[in-house]
Amino acid sequence: MAGLPPWKTHRPSAKPTLRTSPQKPPRNWLNRDSRWRERIDTVARNALAPSTQAGYRSAWNLFVKFCDEHGIDDSLRFPADELVLCAFAASHAGLKAGGTVLNRISGLKAWHALHNLQWQGSARLSYVVKGVTNMEPTSAVKPPRPPISAEMLRKLHDKLDLDIPLHAAVFAVATVAFWGQCRLGELSASSALNTQDPSLPAISLLERHSKKDGSRILHLPCTKTNRRNGQDVVLTRQDKRTNPMRAVARLIQANGRVDRSRHLFAYKTGCDGGLRSLTKERFLKFINAIWSPMGYPRVTGHCFRIGGTTELLLGGVSPELVKAMGRWKSDAFLRYWRDMGGLAAKFASDLKKRQLPSAPTPQRTRASARRKH
Repeated sequence: MAGLPPWKTHRPSAKPTLRTSPQKPPRNWLNRDSRWRERIDTVARNALAPSTQAGYRSAWNLFVKFCDEHGIDDSLRFPADELVLCAFAASHAGLKAGGTVLNRISGLKAWHALHNLQWQGSARLSYVVKGVTNMEPTSAVKPPRPPISAEMLRKLHDKLDLDIPLHAAVFAVATVAFWGQCRLGELSASSALNTQDPSLPAISLLERHSKKDGSRILHLPCTKTNRRNGQDVVLTRQDKRTNPMRAVARLIQANGRVDRSRHLFAYKTGCDGGLRSLTKERFLKFINAIWSPMGYPRVTGHCFRIGGTTELLLGGVSPELVKAMGRWKSDAFLRYWRDMGGLAAKFASDLKKRQLPSAPTPQRTRASARRKH
């Protein structure tokens, strides 16, 4: 050590200290800079769809109301104490469906994550939620939503005048939502006056020409599972009365000359030819007014998606292809299968009559192995 220059001498300190540059902000600068906090909150919230955010806000409001009614101290609310969470979940017992309390607990958990608060959910909370499910009243269990069928589309077709732009728009949305297994929010507008919403499919996003098999691609710029890049939907050729490409062509024809940047499912109104986008509310009100007198139960937007899924399965399309066509990210679509009796009869009946290859017997297998050696 004596022969080394002074700057090479090293003596370890008993208490090492972290040297920081005077130009660097202090570690707690994020906590003090409200601009960044607001920016982070805004970006994080964009991880959730607007409808999901609304549901989670509702869960937060209900939790606050529960705490107010029972005089729970603020220090036990956020982050929510484990016992308080269990009590909130248990308060639903005998009143609500298990799925309802599960969604509300999920909303509270997401709220904690967005605000960087520790989540104190426990195994006991999971058991409480399961108990609520087992204790749910019959009145709280909603019957499965009825699926739309191809026959319903045919009856709708026969009641419409497709030379009227509004009628043509309604039928185009119905067929595309059904055969494309789409959510209505991916096709319909939130406002009738918004005919150039970048989150909705424009006329330009539909392939100009059909493929040899008669199918066409429609690009959805914003979907529930891919809000940034959107997804493609394959519209396949069907019978004349329910063919989605024919329905869209009739809408374009009824509207006449319209800029291709406009909403695909907009329609002209009145003598002035002003454009209006078809909204989900207008669409559902229109079709229910036609189907209800025929004895069909009231339908909601999701009935088209599950109806298309069921129709394709009943038609013999493989579940894997149906899943891909419907842009299902998981096997959740199995929950929406309807007419399970029909599916079972189609794919699981008379197995003996089918020419399935028989498995080799053990003796044949061993003989085959000896010949190979």
